[in-house]
Amino acid sequence: MLDSQNAGSYDTIQSSGPASLAGTLHINVSGLATAPFGTAFPILTASSVSGTWNTVQADNVPTGHYLNVSYLPNAVNVSLPSSGDMDGDMDFDQNDINLFVLALTNIKKFRQARPGFDPATLCCNTDDDLDFDDIPVFEQILAQHGYDHAVGSVELALAAAGVPEPGSATLCLLAAIVFCPIRTAKRRKRLPSITPPRTR
Repeated sequence: MLDSQNAGSYDTIQSSGPASLAGTLHINVSGLATAPFGTAFPILTASSVSGTWNTVQADNVPTGHYLNVSYLPNAVNVSLPSSGDMDGDMDFDQNDINLFVLALTNIKKFRQARPGFDPATLCCNTDDDLDFDDIPVFEQILAQHGYDHAVGSVELALAAAGVPEPGSATLCLLAAIVFCPIRTAKRRKRLPSITPPRTR
């Protein structure tokens, strides 16, 4: 449990030997939001650290933040970056945009880049689901933290990745439907055949 309100005291695991990580990390971060911005808390130290936790579950995460886990050669640190800081480095830059687009377009590669993270925990709005609806909020967060050309940055990255934004794709589909000629098959009435009389 992390509780920065108690003179910075928190639980930690100290190992004199190597530590191999797997499974689930379940952590309570009560009071961590009162710590100075960018504070990292070592929750594990060892002679060496290998592997990662497959799943990270955090309780009492303040609104507008998420729990970030940093795996170091001989320690594991946790911190509470702001939503939109996709890599958890307390900075807002192109790398955050790239990770945001990766989370939208390729979950498998995103999980490789951010092991143990559920993309839902990185959501920027309040629906607990990271999707295309988060784009305006994400860009607004970038702008608030001084990132130049924040508005439209995700759309440009999506276009570079060859992925159209849903709104554009929908418009293209509607345009195709409207302007595509619709062929209707007209049924022709068959007139009854008349056999001429035989002449002798």
